[in-house]
Amino acid sequence: MKTLKVIILVCIAIITIILLGFNFFLTESCDKLNPTYFEWFPYHQGDQLIFKSNNNSYKTITVNRFEINHTKSYSALYKCGACEDGIEIAFYGDKDSLVMGIQNLENPKSYFGFDEYVLNSADKENYYRVKDTLIDGKKYEFYKTKNHIIIKQFGMVEIRENDEAFKIVKIIRKNKKRNINEKSSCGC
Repeated sequence: MKTLKVIILVCIAIITIILLGFNFFLTESCDKLNPTYFEWFPYHQGDQLIFKSNNNSYKTITVNRFEINHTKSYSALYKCGACEDGIEIAFYGDKDSLVMGIQNLENPKSYFGFDEYVLNSADKENYYRVKDTLIDGKKYEFYKTKNHIIIKQFGMVEIRENDEAFKIVKIIRKNKKRNINEKSSCGC
């Protein structure tokens, strides 16, 4: 009777090891996080962006939150596993805030697909993204809301307040490291 219990325990252990090993070998690896995200947002959490108007008044916007999410791997045993990534950045100023996010930028392994959004506390107008716009003879992409302009490779370059335009003049770096929230997904 004692040997039967030992045999059953050994069989359960072997089956468990086989299933865990099977799951390990059926793990899909994801590509590295797309560095293009940082072309849109060349900032770190805590950075301060200083803007100046034509009237020599200044406005400071702080990068309050900068979340970077990236899936390193997922189990192929689940239908809903996928390589998802994205960033969300929140800028806070004296009178308004701006939250922008880009999900699955140029990510062919994504289940949910590409998405982008802008949430602005000062105005509820939609934003639009312009491709291949000429600025000083060079092509750039940019996002524009009623009060903000964000240019790829430069970040936020202009904000508007009470019909007054403020242009970026300085970035004060508060942090040199980005924290990337990497995860492995094992199911839904």
